[in-house]
Amino acid sequence: MSKRSKLVRGSAQVGTGIAVTAVGALLIMLAGQTNLPTVQHEVPAQTVSTATTTNTSFVCQGSFGVLGLNASSPNDVTPVGEAETKVSGGETAKNDLAMQLAGATPPSSRTVPGSEDFRAAQKQRIDTETVKGLAASSCGEATNEQWIVGGSTARGISSVITLSNPGAVAATVTIGVFNEEGPVEGVGTTGVLVPPATTKTVPLSGFGAGYDSTAIRVQASGSPVFATLGVHQITDITPIGADTVNAQLTPSTELVFSGVRTYENHTHGEEGEDGHDAALARLLSPEVATKAKVFSLTAGKERALIGEVELEAGVVTDLGLSKLPKEATGVIVESEEPIVGGVMTLLHNNNDHDFAWMTPSSVFSAGETVKTLTLPGGTLTLTNASDEKADFTVGDATVTLEPYTAKEVAKAGETSVQGEAPFALGVTLFDEHTLSTYPVLASASLIEEFTVYTR
Repeated sequence: MSKRSKLVRGSAQVGTGIAVTAVGALLIMLAGQTNLPTVQHEVPAQTVSTATTTNTSFVCQGSFGVLGLNASSPNDVTPVGEAETKVSGGETAKNDLAMQLAGATPPSSRTVPGSEDFRAAQKQRIDTETVKGLAASSCGEATNEQWIVGGSTARGISSVITLSNPGAVAATVTIGVFNEEGPVEGVGTTGVLVPPATTKTVPLSGFGAGYDSTAIRVQASGSPVFATLGVHQITDITPIGADTVNAQLTPSTELVFSGVRTYENHTHGEEGEDGHDAALARLLSPEVATKAKVFSLTAGKERALIGEVELEAGVVTDLGLSKLPKEATGVIVESEEPIVGGVMTLLHNNNDHDFAWMTPSSVFSAGETVKTLTLPGGTLTLTNASDEKADFTVGDATVTLEPYTAKEVAKAGETSVQGEAPFALGVTLFDEHTLSTYPVLASASLIEEFTVYTR
């Protein structure tokens, strides 16, 4: 039996997808040539941020969607249960996205000034005959491009893409799916229409069944969308985990997963009897072949290399992290070319199972102040994403971190973080029976800066 199949049998080999952000390009044309003497001088330049002049729509997806509850229409997705949503910052508007759900939480959007560091997150404990687990996610901005890494279309695993359009015009969404064999071609990947102020769900199985490892590219025109992936798994007839996967905005040569947590307790048998890894890294290099290295982080020790892998262009690769230490609090993946990725961690406490699909946290610059929101029951993990020892201010306290270490620094509530070195933040919810995580993400509008050259 392969390591992948053992991983699925041991707890939850789930996945999801991908996320990426749109990038603008500036073309500068220089022309003219004479025989006169030339004069060289520095061209004045000014960096302009679009965040100060635009509003941003933040979306919370609402209740977890389950595929196949309606026997007469098995491709329908039904929201189940109620999600707990928390917000911070100055909320200026709120509207439900054209859904009224009996006994469930509808998706919602909030419009805030682009310059504001607004935070929102949601969690939901699901316990039904077919779905069981804790699903937490960061509410996020609608963007024109994003990647989701995770999920699967293998037997027993359900993966559902949720697309929310908070805008005033329709969005036409192109969904590109990659798996362990490469890009999926010609399986209805284009033209998903999401009307204004609505949410649409798309089963990942519609792009092909029987794939163990998937990653998703979401591209929207007309209006930006916010995309997440809901994943849950059943072994035989027993539900063994659920989670919601956030999107990654753009490929990067460094992926930081802040707040890693695994848990195994086998009092009814020998530890490790299922023969599965406690975590795996799923990686995709969209354009070119490259090599990636995976490092584990702890609260105080130097980071350790726990895996290396060659990535083929367009092929999703899973790497079992058998060397991930139990005390690990973070993972960093470094590659020669930009990649997207996710880390899945497992909880196995006798008959209780769950899993978490982690999206890379944003890496914030030294000196930048970042507001955070940690949901009840969660802990905030701070990662020093540099090779130098540095001090960080967390609320009113000072925290010193060694190079490439990750430490839990705050419990539930709102706080602000600033540091002398680049850093990343993630929230982990864990209670020995359920497990979930969500990343702290930089505002897409704050990323969208461009340089103006004056004559």
